[in-house]
Amino acid sequence: MPNNKNTQSTASISTTSVPTPPSIRVFYDRRKGSIDGFLTVIDATTGKKLLDKLPARSGQNGYTETNWVPAKSPIPLWQPQVNYYLHLTPIENGEVFPKTASGIGLFFPISTHPHNPDLIEQGKNRRWHMGLHPENAYPGSAGCIVLLWNTPVRKAKVKALFTLLQDLGKTQAVVELTVL
Repeated sequence: MPNNKNTQSTASISTTSVPTPPSIRVFYDRRKGSIDGFLTVIDATTGKKLLDKLPARSGQNGYTETNWVPAKSPIPLWQPQVNYYLHLTPIENGEVFPKTASGIGLFFPISTHPHNPDLIEQGKNRRWHMGLHPENAYPGSAGCIVLLWNTPVRKAKVKALFTLLQDLGKTQAVVELTVL
């Protein structure tokens, strides 16, 4: 299992070296029963990691090895015929981080359509309003990718990532998201 301490990581991301568009990849530990994974942001041109192994989760325990159940299973693994897009115009929910136990903070929509930020399609299943946001007090998510921010270093990384995404949103609408 990867080391989750991240004590030597830096929380800053240089937006001057980011190409248009960067590639965002989400890596998951796919052991049975695991909802844990990592978010890594790479420079699509050079392959340089701009943000490495920010702890993330998707889905709820008990739904990782089943057929996709909307609002319970992790975001489906990437398939050649399915592209994911992270929309760079966030839905404002007040602050960056949740203020209440069930809040979600800043929310960047994820979809399978570059022009429709509200829809995920996986075969015959559809899911509305999936996104990237900070994890609240409840472990896991309803299928979204949630970022863990329970330490000062992780919190600084999430802030840096959201700043990067908002800066990129000034010049483009989406970036590709790869779920492995």
